[in-house]
Amino acid sequence: NFTGAIAETLGEVRYVPRNCECMRMMFAEEDAIIEKRKREEEIRQQRITSLTSERYRKNTFAKDDGRTPAIRRTCERYVAKREDMISSNYGLAFIGSNGTGKTFWASCIANALIDAGSTVLMTTLSKLIYDMTANYGEMRDVIMRKIRTVDFLILDDYGAERGTEFSLEQAFEVIDARYGVEKPLIITANLTEEILKNPPSDPTPSPRTAEYYKQRPCARMVMSATKILEEFIQKNPV
Repeated sequence: NFTGAIAETLGEVRYVPRNCECMRMMFAEEDAIIEKRKREEEIRQQRITSLTSERYRKNTFAKDDGRTPAIRRTCERYVAKREDMISSNYGLAFIGSNGTGKTFWASCIANALIDAGSTVLMTTLSKLIYDMTANYGEMRDVIMRKIRTVDFLILDDYGAERGTEFSLEQAFEVIDARYGVEKPLIITANLTEEILKNPPSDPTPSPRTAEYYKQRPCARMVMSATKILEEFIQKNPV
């Protein structure tokens, strides 16, 4: 039985073997394994960049102890209807005292969303504020772009950041940026519903007047001044 094909290349006729069915199945299985490993590595890398704490990455629905089945059903439905959640801009708020599983369930949602192909950022406001202001705000634009573009932003332990005017302004900017693009926000908070609805202080930023900058210089201005000083020192060594 002839199991090959005739091919003519550069005027030369050659016999080209044709894979039998079992060989084709074997190659297909190998390709599927390679593709699966590639996808698993992509998901692993996405978890590292999207979930800013190792404890977030470890929490999955498979680790549920079964004590709160209603909450699990709600979380799983949220993931299953993720496209509707994005288009309708539906978020979630896990509120309550310590040890009630708020971070666990938010992490389960984050990991399941990543597995399903959605883009996620799970972090705390405190870390966001620190990263945005570190090195004179060097990464601020990059972080704000990610806040606006990811499918789901998850803020853990919302309200635990320092209650200074500066922290409130940064928090307001993050929330406002997310609100502006109309994309889902999920939070966990060790706060009551009443405090969330009626915060004790006004987060609206202070007017950017000359007097304001006398008390606290703008990060971008400080960065520019630092570069000018460095250039001056290089040109005028002591």
